[in-house]
Amino acid sequence: MMTAMFAGMQKYFIIVLFLASVVFRMWFIAFTPQPFWSDQQEYETYAARIFNHPQMLASHSYRSYPYPLMLAIFYKFVGFGNHQAVFLLQAVLDSLVGLMIYAILRILRSRAGLEATPWIAFILYSINPFTSGYVGVILSEVLTGFFITGTILLGLVFVKKPSVGHGLCFGFFVGMAAETRNAAFLWTVVPIGL
Repeated sequence: MMTAMFAGMQKYFIIVLFLASVVFRMWFIAFTPQPFWSDQQEYETYAARIFNHPQMLASHSYRSYPYPLMLAIFYKFVGFGNHQAVFLLQAVLDSLVGLMIYAILRILRSRAGLEATPWIAFILYSINPFTSGYVGVILSEVLTGFFITGTILLGLVFVKKPSVGHGLCFGFFVGMAAETRNAAFLWTVVPIGL
C-alpha cells in the first residue's frame, strides 16, 4: 500500500526536490558572492563579441565557443550583463544534473536492485555545496557538468535502446561536452563501460 502510494507521488517529489535544489543554489551563492574578475571577465568579453556580431560569430584564441555563445543568446533575452539571470539559468542547469543523476541510477538500479539509490543520489546532489558554488560565477563548469552528465545518461539510453534519435542526441551531448571543456572529452567514453 505504501509503495503504491509513493509510486503515485514520485513525480511530485521529483518536482519539489528539483525546485528546492534551484532555490538552495540561489540561496547558497547569496551567502558566498564571488568577485567578478579574471576568467569571468574573459568569458563576458567573448560573449560581448558574439552578442554584438550580426551573425553571433566571433573567434577567440583559447576559450571554447559554447559557454560564451550560451551567455550571448541568453543575454539577448534578459539584457547584456544580467548576471543574476545567468546565475538562475546555471542553478536550473545544475539542478537538471541532479535529475540526470537520478535517471542514470534508475537505469543502473535495475541491474543491482537498489531502490533507494537514485533518491539518495538526487538528494545529496541537490545539497552539494561544491557544484552549487559554481552557479554564482560566469564560468563554464556548470554547462560542462550538464553536458558530461547528459552524455552519460544519453549514452546509457542509446546502449539500452539504440535508435537514430538517441544516437543523434548522444552525439550532440558528446560534442558539446568536449567542446565546452576540452578536458571533458575523456568522460564521453563512460557509457561504453556501463
